[in-house]
Amino acid sequence: MNFLSKFIPYVSKVTVPLREIIHKSVEFNWRKEQELPFVNIKELLAKAPILKVFNVNDEIVIQCDSSKGLGSCLIQKGQPVSFVSRSLTNSEKNYAQIEKELLAIVFSFEKYHNFVYGRKVVVQCDHKPLMAIVKKHMHKISSRIQRMILRLLKYDIEINYVPGNQMFLAGTLSRAFPVCDTVRDDPEMLNIVHTISKHLLMSEKRRVQFKKEPE
Repeated sequence: MNFLSKFIPYVSKVTVPLREIIHKSVEFNWRKEQELPFVNIKELLAKAPILKVFNVNDEIVIQCDSSKGLGSCLIQKGQPVSFVSRSLTNSEKNYAQIEKELLAIVFSFEKYHNFVYGRKVVVQCDHKPLMAIVKKHMHKISSRIQRMILRLLKYDIEINYVPGNQMFLAGTLSRAFPVCDTVRDDPEMLNIVHTISKHLLMSEKRRVQFKKEPE
């Protein structure tokens, strides 16, 4: 099921009743509420492939959105090729909305790197202010947005505004993201730490010793 989940749209939402009974603190009790989504999932997997096979000659569209999580869909000729979503880290939850929207684009391109690198990609987002800020000079935007834009420079991107009520796929994925109980490394914090580490005034020998010292 986990292996095939990427081929089922909104799988997190469909499997909520099933995940509710596998927690350690909950008694396992299979009822009608679990049977219905279980049958539904089997039917979805038994149907013809939901996802389109990627074609290098077709235009690439990425629809992405940010809410309580990040959601994205890679589309060709109006048909989805792949879905991805994830929850926000604790620090990402404190981002301004425009930063979350840009983070959704960064997340999408890094996930779809093998599909999009070296190709023109149209990005659809429902946050109109984002289109203006990415056109500003780097010295006029915040450091966090600067770092995210730098991560996107290797891609050929065209950002288009699409009203939120037309962002069906990405909007749903950003709200129905898979719940992750493990603590992930915050990429924003890692960038800062690596920058500081790179410019520490110490010899290479001392740097190696510093890395080996216990936390």
